Amino acid sequence: MTTRSSRPAGRRREFTDSPGSGLLSPGESLLGGIQGASGRQAEVNLGHICNDICSFCVSGQLTQERIARPVPVGPVLESMEKARAQGASQITFLGGEPTIQANFMEALQAAFQLGFEEIVVFTNMARGMDRRFLERAAAVGRFEWRISVQGGDAETHDKVVGRKGAYDRIRAGMDWLADSDRR
Repeated sequence: MTTRSSRPAGRRREFTDSPGSGLLSPGESLLGGIQGASGRQAEVNLGHICNDICSFCVSGQLTQERIARPVPVGPVLESMEKARAQGASQITFLGGEPTIQANFMEALQAAFQLGFEEIVVFTNMARGMDRRFLERAAAVGRFEWRISVQGGDAETHDKVVGRKGAYDRIRAGMDWLADSDRR
């Protein structure tokens, strides 16, 4: 099935709902692969649901079009276990926006339980103003936040991600991370 977006001209994308298209079905592999020169890195896409509508990414569009759907935690955990068994020592959680996925906290906890040495969350800081969430995530263990910043000021960043206030949300999250001595 091919779908065309209702985005304004210049921001229209086409995508297909077929195997390998990035739209995950239950049971379809979530493991992005063990990558890197050492073969020790796994990337796990927790789902395409996203709060932003970035001009360079399809996840926000999939969410707007109600095509993105939650990914069950079972296949996520299976992919993580497989990666660890194959020697992965680093895991990166991706999305859409990983921190708003229903499976995020369980996957984060599992990464620590499975013994990943380096855990990375690649985020747009969707929950940067939610101190209770940040505290809950930080309580799981020490991991690296990689924050996606798409402009040097609020106006530019918010325009690129299609969401007013997104830059301020990142700043609030980064301030909390700095104040709480998190990286």
